[in-house]
Parts: sequence; C-alpha cells; structure tokens
Amino acid sequence: MRVLLKTAIGESLDDAKVDFWEDGKVTQKELPFALRETYSNLLERVSLPHVVIFPQLAAHFVLPSERDSVKNCVAIRALFLKMIA
Repeated sequence: MRVLLKTAIGESLDDAKVDFWEDGKVTQKELPFALRETYSNLLERVSLPHVVIFPQLAAHFVLPSERDSVKNCVAIRALFLKMIA
C-alpha cells in the first residue's frame, strides 16, 4: 500500500496521520492503515443482510459502524485534497 501511495501521489505518506473513526471514537492513524481498513469495511458492507435484502438501503449508512466508515472516507479524501491543492 505504501508503494502505491508514493507512486500515485509522488511523495511519501508514511508519516501522514488521518482521523480514523472506530466504535464512535476518533483516533489518529497512519494513512495506509486507515485506507486499508476503510476499504475493507466498505467491501464487507456489501454483504450485510440489510444491504442484500434491501438494495435501496445501499445508498444509506444506517448502522453506527457504517457511519464511522463514511467519516473515515471524508477524512481520507480531505487529506488527499489538501495534498493535491
């Protein structure tokens, strides 16, 4: 993950910290960890019963863990936007 980030962004992000929400609490985590966990959580979300049975709920983040994932996505995106701008 670190090599991909360095190649895509053009600079090392090994020491970059980002807000990471877990169980409703925010901590500072390294960017590669936050990206890996957030992406994994979003992939697992596709197989949750309420999303499988009611696909129209896929656009809504109902559970607290889903809302944490949204906050993580926003924090990661903000960091990337800050680096690009």
